[in-house]
Amino acid sequence: MTGDCVLKIYGERNSGTNYLQDLASKNLYAQVLSGRAPDRHPQAYVAKALKLISKDLGMRYRHAWRDRYLANAFDAHLGWKHACPSPERLGPDRLASVRFAMIVKNPYAWLLSMFRRPYHIGAQDKTFEAFLNRKVPVMPAMENIGTDQIGPVEVWNRKIAGYFVLKDAAAHACIVNYENFLQDEEGALRHMAQGLDIRQRPDFVSITRGAKGDAEVNRQHYVDYYMHERWRKKLSPKLVDMINSQLDGDLVSRMGYEVISPDTL
Repeated sequence: MTGDCVLKIYGERNSGTNYLQDLASKNLYAQVLSGRAPDRHPQAYVAKALKLISKDLGMRYRHAWRDRYLANAFDAHLGWKHACPSPERLGPDRLASVRFAMIVKNPYAWLLSMFRRPYHIGAQDKTFEAFLNRKVPVMPAMENIGTDQIGPVEVWNRKIAGYFVLKDAAAHACIVNYENFLQDEEGALRHMAQGLDIRQRPDFVSITRGAKGDAEVNRQHYVDYYMHERWRKKLSPKLVDMINSQLDGDLVSRMGYEVISPDTL
């Protein structure tokens, strides 16, 4: 086993990236890279001011300057935490020494999460069907999934495919399921740490609150919602057909998930 090492965590939005960063920081002997633009930055305040005039304008400005910032500061954090990692840009030295963990959520649950919290996509669509049909604005430097606008299902496909590319390229890399941490938080982290050759701190610290700062949402809420798949109630055969027509079934299987049959709803 090694001493303190550098750990980089990637994960798509609404997939538990902040949660895993927090959990790893508290429980592993590792320097966990953040991969986000600072909140206290002159451009961040400009974005907040513009948001008072127009929420859409403020959000677009915010993501534009963050895109530039993260592109210029790559060496410090190895890219945006929600990016599709680039083994070519990371280079052989980092691929040999840095530990990489990539966290993934069930694609159907993830799509519902993105519909509820669309972030850079803009205002929330009125229906989940409309969300599935829309094109997602891509921030080239931050995302690293091309410059074309693609649907949200294809975003999941490209990001997860990129995780497997990094897993094959790096000396120490793993892809973990968000749901496994809900089922057995300590056990899932232990398994991840052993696979990445990272020492654990002696006293385990659980993360009991939601990473989005919602004090009313605790760990038990997430356990109930995801482990019992409460999100299935929000799907219909038509919606599942729409998702399945675009979803990469091979990636779904490789992540240990199942492609939902519309007949089961």
